[in-house]
Amino acid sequence: MRFAPPTGGIGALLTSPRELAAWLADGRFAMIADLLPDPLLVVDGQGILRFMNSAAEALHEVHRRAHLGRPFGELVEESPLLGEAALEALRRGSRLQRVDRTVDGREVLTLMRPVRDADGDLVLFVVVQRDLEAIRRTAAGASSLDEARGTDGECLHRMVAGSHNRRILEMGLRALRLGSRVLLTGESGVGKTLIARCLHERSAGRRAPFVHVNCASIPESLFESEMFGYERGAFTGALQRGKRGLIEAADGGTLFLDEVGEIPLACQAKLLRFLEDRTVTRLGATGMRRVRVQLVAATNRDLGAMVERGRFRRDLFYRLSTISLRIPPLRACREMIPELVDLFVREAGIRRGQPFRLSDACLRRLLEYRFPGNIRELQNIVEHLAVMCDDVAEPWHLPEMLTEGDRVAEEETAPIAPPEADGQASDGDAGSPGLREQVRRFERSLIADAIRRYGSKRKAAAVLGVDVATIVRKSRG
Repeated sequence: MRFAPPTGGIGALLTSPRELAAWLADGRFAMIADLLPDPLLVVDGQGILRFMNSAAEALHEVHRRAHLGRPFGELVEESPLLGEAALEALRRGSRLQRVDRTVDGREVLTLMRPVRDADGDLVLFVVVQRDLEAIRRTAAGASSLDEARGTDGECLHRMVAGSHNRRILEMGLRALRLGSRVLLTGESGVGKTLIARCLHERSAGRRAPFVHVNCASIPESLFESEMFGYERGAFTGALQRGKRGLIEAADGGTLFLDEVGEIPLACQAKLLRFLEDRTVTRLGATGMRRVRVQLVAATNRDLGAMVERGRFRRDLFYRLSTISLRIPPLRACREMIPELVDLFVREAGIRRGQPFRLSDACLRRLLEYRFPGNIRELQNIVEHLAVMCDDVAEPWHLPEMLTEGDRVAEEETAPIAPPEADGQASDGDAGSPGLREQVRRFERSLIADAIRRYGSKRKAAAVLGVDVATIVRKSRG
């Protein structure tokens, strides 16, 4: 980064501290700077912090109003990303380039560059910082959704391929571009998380943060501190530097509230406050922080019914469901099954080190299945086949839940004919066994066949509709 000595009109601005302050306070400049994904700070020649954009606020976890107009050294003392080297560069009027590590392990590159006027006098410092981990993720990722590689990217592509989901994505993107909130509903396993990630990448972009919050996993006592963060010393056991919450972590990107119907009723009011004014207040703090996020929520529960039963706030429901989109179950869009099977088979083959395929009969059985667990269940079934088969997966390699019904049907429709022992006379002979003995033999034969077919006495008992003790007793003869 190289700055030439300013000339002309810009030089005149930089030679006057008052004009410089007016320039930095210009709303148009601030608006453009806040759009930058990288943190930007401006320090004047006397070491006073004159400007900080929203990305810098998020990185340093401070509020700009608390530091603007104050010595730059105070920010250095509070933030671990600007050490003594930054103050030394400021005192000497020299350039600085260094990499620091945050408490959560991220690496941040800091660039400090002095700006001088036409006479060579130091006028201000420009400080630019970059999250190296985010840059690595961007470089490793594909430039577009269609170029994505790996399970997640390809799953997104396959999800978009279905006509139902294509319409859902179109409406969801339109809502997010209007600043509306989107609520995804549907059965468990239909791919709500994949749809949310796809909406994020199509609207905010891959580089923007995507914060997935499983609301069911946050205890009620920790909900506020996890979602909104806290200042140092806010409570016993708090981190010395404080901690930013999950909402702040999504600044500039997408906040995905999964299982939103599981939020405890007492915590819903706290979330409602954020949805109303888009500001968060950390525990122990007095000032509010404005956060720019687009919000997507998801649930497999009927929130409307929960509202009627008093288990979900009506005002929160209305704010979350500006646009409510229902994801159809897999059985309603069976045209996706062959493509998803192909994807999961290829991924499982790579992991096990040996490719395999499904026979036509096996695939036909999957197409006939109702998939109560939807896409997640389909993926689990394919992984089961990857373990059970060698080169070709056949119907008998499928889990029992897909084959048990057919086996029971065979047993129910099979003709009942007790076997005759070798050397025994027919029913008309005087030496034939009585009815009770024939029934006993038939039961032993039926039980032995069931144990052979299903592999254990317990499974045979379940198929025959008796308890396992009966199977053990009757199989002994």
